[in-house]
Amino acid sequence: MALYADLSFSYKDYLFLNVGGRNDWSSTLPIDNNNYFYPFANVSAVISDMVSMPEVIDMVKIRAAAAKVGRDADPYLTSTNYAIDVPFTTATGTKTNRATLSNTLGNPNLKPEFTTEYEGGVEAQFLQNRISLDLTYFTRKSTDQIISAALPRTTGFT
Repeated sequence: MALYADLSFSYKDYLFLNVGGRNDWSSTLPIDNNNYFYPFANVSAVISDMVSMPEVIDMVKIRAAAAKVGRDADPYLTSTNYAIDVPFTTATGTKTNRATLSNTLGNPNLKPEFTTEYEGGVEAQFLQNRISLDLTYFTRKSTDQIISAALPRTTGFT
């Protein structure tokens, strides 16, 4: 289940702002960590529409953005579970079910994974759009990544 909001604003068609966020509730995470929020925002300004430019400059725009994205886990990763296998026939011909312990050790403290990104840039066009320039800086960092890690077989889990 999730709630999402996205708001966009502009001022005189040269200054733009977009903000929003999302809140998720996940059934695959522990109850204490299953509610998480992640926001985003970006702003841009067309400088060439705000102030007069030399004749050789057709357009100059600057932009910046920040966003955080969340991700939950696959099912059954918070506890160690039993699986009911297909019935098998015993030596006497009796069909019986069997339960086997999963080889995945669950983590009851699992948290949502987050990725945070930042971007900034400048766009410019010159000489009646014959030359263009686009410079961008971008960075991304992920935390609390949800991955499977191998364990020694002597633990009973892999």
